[in-house]
Amino acid sequence: MVNTIFVYSEVSLVKQLSTVGKQSMLAFATACATRQSDNFLKFATPHFQWDVLTNILTELWAAILGNATDDPKIWKRHIDTIDNFLPSDDHVWTVADAIVDDAISSTAYALRCFISGEAQEAAWSARRSYESADQIAIKLLNAEPGQKGFEKLVSQHEIVQRELQRQNRDMQLLRLGKIQSVHEAAFNEKPLTDEEYALLKLTMH
Repeated sequence: MVNTIFVYSEVSLVKQLSTVGKQSMLAFATACATRQSDNFLKFATPHFQWDVLTNILTELWAAILGNATDDPKIWKRHIDTIDNFLPSDDHVWTVADAIVDDAISSTAYALRCFISGEAQEAAWSARRSYESADQIAIKLLNAEPGQKGFEKLVSQHEIVQRELQRQNRDMQLLRLGKIQSVHEAAFNEKPLTDEEYALLKLTMH
């Protein structure tokens, strides 16, 4: 039996998201961002307000599930807040910074999706989740662009495939109207296992 190899196709994803309805589209974007929040908590430096991102995601889910008002003014304020989390242009970037940036940006795209209702914003939230997994896989593999088989090696790494499989599963659930299932999975699933996290921390020293 051949295992399915998942790939990130932004064109295909935008088309799919355009057919599931706004509530499901918002749930997809927010689920991608929610999974990345664990990376934010693990890799963000102490000067970040760690609870801000998780509180924003909780508010987004409350709006999706009908337990809070969908207020564009609130989402715009949240975007301004998390934009201030991003490093300055003269900052010397590390892998940890890139992982944190992906988590922040994935949340920002989810917020923008709430404001605009555009499928592209939801796809960009998913893309930042995928790119985070990609960055981590490259670091763990100690791989370099240009080396033989680089693209295949990274794209088929367990961490990358796990994120893409979850995105694919979420789309299937949302087509069935199972938003609550997507919500629960997003909070229960982490991008990295404890072992993967420990290995990644070792590569950063």
